[in-house]
Amino acid sequence: MNINLIIILSFMLSFLIFGNYGIHLYFKNKRKLLFKKIGHQKFLEIKNIETEIYAAGKLSSSFQLFTCDVILFDEKLLIILRKKIFNMQQSIIQIAKNEYTEKLDGVSKVYLLEKYETSERKIKIKATQHLIVKAHFEINLNFKDNFNELKTVSEFINEKLK
Repeated sequence: MNINLIIILSFMLSFLIFGNYGIHLYFKNKRKLLFKKIGHQKFLEIKNIETEIYAAGKLSSSFQLFTCDVILFDEKLLIILRKKIFNMQQSIIQIAKNEYTEKLDGVSKVYLLEKYETSERKIKIKATQHLIVKAHFEINLNFKDNFNELKTVSEFINEKLK
């Protein structure tokens, strides 16, 4: 095998590994910023919720699977995403009913809640994000057999989410 090909392949593999690790560290730091902002205030954290996110805009559409932690804090619903396979930290999503809601430190995106539906095990959140192009999102939170947590999040969205 040609030595140049080996060098190129090893460089590409190194770039892939260190690039993904860099992204993980970036979002891990964002998570620390969020918890620093929350501080010692009272919040509820629900861990290890299976999450599906479907996004569609004028230019593209996507479907992704995650595991997430849901945080209910001071009239804010936060979704902290992690990749399922390698447990890599991903972005933090804030769901809001008002487009003038303050974006917390560490939050990557604020989505405007259009509507949500609750079924036996899932909460389906439909939201819009306004950036360069308007995009519609559907976030499905699967609570499996955690009916009390599903009820708590649903009541929070109804009553306290701003």
